[in-house]
Amino acid sequence: MSAAANTIKKILGRLGIVAHRANLYSDEHMRLLRFLEVNSIDTVLDVGANRGQYALALILGGFKGKVYSFEPLPDMHAILTKQASAYPDQWIVAPPYAVSISWCRGVQRNTYIIQQFAAETR
Repeated sequence: MSAAANTIKKILGRLGIVAHRANLYSDEHMRLLRFLEVNSIDTVLDVGANRGQYALALILGGFKGKVYSFEPLPDMHAILTKQASAYPDQWIVAPPYAVSISWCRGVQRNTYIIQQFAAETR
């Protein structure tokens, strides 16, 4: 490691920041992005998206596909919508509906809502 790198690492350490070189084996997001790329996955559903931190990490990490975010809570949905507005062609936010998987009668309706929403946003 160079003297400059050591100096930077020490300064960051004093600020409480641990710096290390990211690689495929040590970084969870890099592994996920690589998995998506290798498997040609071009669409991600972010269910329970909260403020959109997961989708934002994917996009900033280099994911080129589309992210569909679902968040039912009005306050979080407003923040999520604002975040996603910076990436309108890639990050789509559904209306504030809850999405669930269950074996009850509502499954077909939930599936229909997701399919209808996806068709409307293409």
